[in-house]
This record gives sequence, structure tokens and C-alpha cells, in this order.
Amino acid sequence: MKISILGGGVTGLFAAYYLRKDQHQVTLLERDPVFKEASVYNAGLLTPSFAPTPQLGFGMLLSASLRRRGALYFSLGEVVRHPSWYWTSLRRGLTGFEDKTIKFGEASLKLYREFFAEESLNPDIVPGVVGLYSRAEDAKRFAEKYGGRFLPKREIDELGLQGLEGGVELAGELSINPRKLVGLLYERISKMGVEIITGKEAKLERDGRGATVVLDGKRLESDKILITAGSWTRPLCSQLHYDAKILPASGLAMIFDTGGKTLVKRPMLLEDYGIALAQHNETMLRVTSFFEMVGFKKEYGAARRKWLFDITRKHVIDLSSLKVLDEGIGFRPCTPDQFPLVGAIPGYDNAFVASGNCRLGVTLAPATAFMIKSMINGREYLDELRPSMSPARFR
Repeated sequence: MKISILGGGVTGLFAAYYLRKDQHQVTLLERDPVFKEASVYNAGLLTPSFAPTPQLGFGMLLSASLRRRGALYFSLGEVVRHPSWYWTSLRRGLTGFEDKTIKFGEASLKLYREFFAEESLNPDIVPGVVGLYSRAEDAKRFAEKYGGRFLPKREIDELGLQGLEGGVELAGELSINPRKLVGLLYERISKMGVEIITGKEAKLERDGRGATVVLDGKRLESDKILITAGSWTRPLCSQLHYDAKILPASGLAMIFDTGGKTLVKRPMLLEDYGIALAQHNETMLRVTSFFEMVGFKKEYGAARRKWLFDITRKHVIDLSSLKVLDEGIGFRPCTPDQFPLVGAIPGYDNAFVASGNCRLGVTLAPATAFMIKSMINGREYLDELRPSMSPARFR
């Protein structure tokens, strides 16, 4: 089959990889000419165990709408513009899919290991991830519920950290450099014969019960169309009169030059604050924050940056002493329940969507791509999870 994929983030790249392995003729379209926004500002932690998020209630929504300090911030303007999204979030909660998300993440981690082994690729893989808490009780509660080895304060102090009373070590989970992963995937699918078109805006049109890709005013011949455009999935799907119920959640990513020193011994999550830190090699430290719901705004204010620096300095390291190599905003595509949209677009025979992985975009990418590949090929894969991912579930 001829398959067109719209969106060149990690999910789109993995979808192209798996579909091409099945001998399909694949064309990948990415509007960003240099792939800079294609998942490279992700934290790079492949941690399905840390998938659960704080329960969203009215009090938290109100609090997070009034101040920009803390792990979450919701713009009141965004709430007014998208009331149905927030109402669905409050009604269903931002959690409720923990067990399913963890299962999906574990399947994805297995696919990552198979991919790295089969292709002999290493995007700066660092084994083991540590979750850290201000209160030991929270760490113990996590370890009892989701597994992992509890870390007492003594071991946390040995890592050079301060003000943290407990932690959880997940030795089987990984950290990778997402920018390097994107580059390696791009090179691999290019060698496999995937046609890659960048720097052009594709459009979608309805044609009976099917969809058509229009590029430079011409229709692109496709048997199947797959939308993996992350936070830009909703605008694309709207061209087919389908509301994908995905909003962008922006997270700040900063990459620092460590001067050849190992400043962060283990990839870590400061769970109380939603801040991730990982040193990919001897010279590069990546720090990412949780997210703000402010639309496609690409700037972070001074208050948020100060909060990120203050928290990191308090517990780990003074970031202000390091040289900034790169920084940017990563848009996490979030559904109201933070569970992916994977499947056929309602009302269409040939159009599919695979998006909505929110802050687990890189973690869940291989499993999301493998599932949509299986659906297109009419094969089984984690069928028990498919109803929860149905693109029709918010109707």
C-alpha cells in the first residue's frame, strides 16, 4: 500500500519505520524543514512507571490558573476558549488510565530495546531512572503501588542532592537523548527507502468516505493516511470535520554545557515539581519542566524560568553557573484524559490518527506506532487497550 504520514515527530518516524519494514510504500511529510520541533524538546526519559499524573480537580484547576509557580499552569483564556476539553478533564480526571498507560509504556520500552538491539543504535542510552520526593512517605507509597527500589535519604545524599527525603529507583527504565534519537530514526528510514518531504504544509480534503492529502495544490496518491502531527493533530483533523480533542501543553527544555564534568549522576525526576534532569554525556545536561496550557505560545516568562532555576539549585545544582547550549518549548499533545488517540478517524475508511501521548510522547512512541501499523495491516496488538484509545471516545 501507499501510505502517507503527516507529522515527523518520534511517533511518525517510528510509524514510517514499522510500515516500511512491512514493505509498504511510505511518504513522510513534516512541515518543519529541520525537524527542530519534532520531539527534540522532550525530557528523553523512557519511564512508563512514572506515567501517573496528579488528579485534576476544580481546586487544582483554579489554583493552577491563578499562578505560574508550580508544575502546572492553565491559562484562563485557554479554559474559556476550550471549555469542553476542560469539562471532560474535570469529569474524567487527568488520571484514571494509570494501569493502562503503564502497560502501554512497558510494551513501548520492550519495543525500544528490540529496536536499539536490531539496528545497533545508541542515542546516548543511560540505564536507570530515579524519582525523588521531598517526603519519604510519598516515595514509599509510589514504590508499593508501582514498584521500584525505595531510596533512603542516605543514598540520595550520596548522589549529591539536598532537601529530598526519599526516592524510587527504576533500574529497568532508560534515559536517551531525544534529539539524537530523532536524527538516528531519520537516517534509518531514509536508508530504508521512505520518501521524506520537509518544509511544506500539507492539507487534507474529504473524498466520499476517504481522505486525500493535498501538497502544493496537487493530490498525493495514498491508500492510507496517518496523522501523527502531535499538538498540530487537531488543526489537521479539523479539515476532515473531526475534532481530535488535543490541546498543546508547553514544557520548557534547556540544554547546558557541563564543561566535561558529571554534574548529575543519574537521570532523575523531581516528582514534587515535575522537573526532569538527565546528563546524556560528559558535556550535555538536559533540564525540562512539566507544562503550561497556554496554546502555542513559544516563550516562557521570567517567573517560570526563575522557578525552574530556583528549584533545581535548591535540590541539585546551580544552573546559572552553566552555559546554555540550546533551549526551546516542547508542545505535548494532550487529550482530556491524557490517553492517546490511536485508530481510524470516525467516518473515514482510509484515514487514521496516532497522537495525544502528552508528556509521554517519546516514551509511548514505538508502541503507538506499532499499534497503528497493526490496525492498518488488520493484525492484533494489545487489542484490550484499543477501545480506550478509540478516536471516537469523546463523542
